[in-house]
Amino acid sequence: GDDFRGIVYLHGNVEQDSRWLVVTNRDFGRAYLTEGWARDFLRDLYLSDYTILFIGYSHRDTIVDYLARGLDIRQSNRYALVSASDAERWKEINVIPVSYPLTPEKKKVHYELQKALENWTSLASSDLETHTDRIKSIAGKKPGIDQKVDSYLTYCLNREDLTEVFCRFAEGFAWVEWLDSKAMLDNLFREEEPLTEIEKSLTRWFVKTAFVSSSQEHLTFLASRRSSLNPYLVSSIVEHMADSDLEIPDTCQAEWLNLILNNWHKGETPCLAMLKALKKVDVTTNPWIITKAIQSFFSLSQTGKPAKLSLFHRQYDLEPLVKPDCLKRFWSEIIEPNLDILHEDILSILTSQLMKAVTDMSVINSSLREYDSICSARKTIEESEPESNPEWLHIYIDFVRDTILHLIKTDNKDRNFYYEWWRRSRAPILWRILLYAVSEDPSCSDDDRVRIVLDNGWLINPVLKAETAKIISNSLRTTSTSVLMKVVETIERELDRLSRVPNLGDGQRSNPAIGEILLAIEKSGVDSPEIKKLVKPLKEKERS
Repeated sequence: GDDFRGIVYLHGNVEQDSRWLVVTNRDFGRAYLTEGWARDFLRDLYLSDYTILFIGYSHRDTIVDYLARGLDIRQSNRYALVSASDAERWKEINVIPVSYPLTPEKKKVHYELQKALENWTSLASSDLETHTDRIKSIAGKKPGIDQKVDSYLTYCLNREDLTEVFCRFAEGFAWVEWLDSKAMLDNLFREEEPLTEIEKSLTRWFVKTAFVSSSQEHLTFLASRRSSLNPYLVSSIVEHMADSDLEIPDTCQAEWLNLILNNWHKGETPCLAMLKALKKVDVTTNPWIITKAIQSFFSLSQTGKPAKLSLFHRQYDLEPLVKPDCLKRFWSEIIEPNLDILHEDILSILTSQLMKAVTDMSVINSSLREYDSICSARKTIEESEPESNPEWLHIYIDFVRDTILHLIKTDNKDRNFYYEWWRRSRAPILWRILLYAVSEDPSCSDDDRVRIVLDNGWLINPVLKAETAKIISNSLRTTSTSVLMKVVETIERELDRLSRVPNLGDGQRSNPAIGEILLAIEKSGVDSPEIKKLVKPLKEKERS
């Protein structure tokens, strides 16, 4: 029956009760025909998922032969230790032959089989210390071409405990090549494949040996495969680089970080460990890798949640590669101390990403674009709103604001390029950042500030009212009369336009920006009878 463990003596064992031996024709008839217990056992065994190994079994009996052929078994889970001359016959019944040579001496004709089984027994019964000594003697050298050694190591690397021993003693890239030739590293290049404990041990060993010397063989090996790396491998590299004192050239270190960024796994690659590794980079020597990190970390992608449409805009279905806490630390620990070098990268990349956000989450009707959800999420550019969602949006705005303030403080003329870029963009959030920047820029005169508002038609734009009102209240008092008059004319035209729009209720015949601007004009303390005379009726008209 099925009451056995490991080895089955199908026709009995001479040390057992003779009643269970299958020797005579009668024994054979009962076993396979009348009682059929041997037949049933073989049939069930052949149809099972067990791996079967025949030893000292001819498989020549007619009934057994027909049984094997009649089951039409296609899976290769049956093997047989057979003489080399008998190998082909086993293939016909879908049994994989493992052949051995016969010896000339009649009494020792199956000597090689006996020796193999003795060695197998010895191998299976060896304790950890015995294996450790043997693995140490093998792994301490370079791999050779000895098939027996290869076979032994293959056996060891199918056991978790012996894999750990191998990893303790194996050194040098030659062992990486050997493992690769045995397909033992294949899953390191499969992004979705979960690694076994043995593969994780080999991964940690690979990473440890990769940074022992300044050689780039391991790095070249990974890059040459041109396939995505397994998340566990990427995480192991990051954590090793973060926690170890690396004795490799800065350029090589940057190349490793580049490999990580190219194989980043959102939610799985440890971003804080990556920051720790990036802090070891000399920004002056290798600014490009920090630029690459900025591009990766701040790149917006879909959240994977279904995007729902409201009346005016889509919900926030974008998010950066890493979490807000990581972005903040990236800024404070790496970017901000190096703004003189990195300001172009942070401004260019964040400007592009904010434009992408506006495009992806803008209003359905382009004529109402000023009501996009990006602008409505931020009250003022000047003040951070860390608790307002989405948090990443406020982080992006804060970083752009602080970078442009740095350029203003250091009188870096590069800021003029971004002023013009933001002005020409179709992103209201960038217009607001521009207005905030020029209000803080001492190189801009009061006339310049107000003209920017007027020339771009922003004075009465409700979305820009906070930044526009700030410029009007701070700058209008010292602007020229012509600029003052143009402000009043603009407001007057808007009020007149609203009064002419048909089918609007009283509540709709107002522009929230006008009230803010009138309040700002009053706050500015403009000491001009002409302006006061013009503004007074406008204020009364606005109130009515």
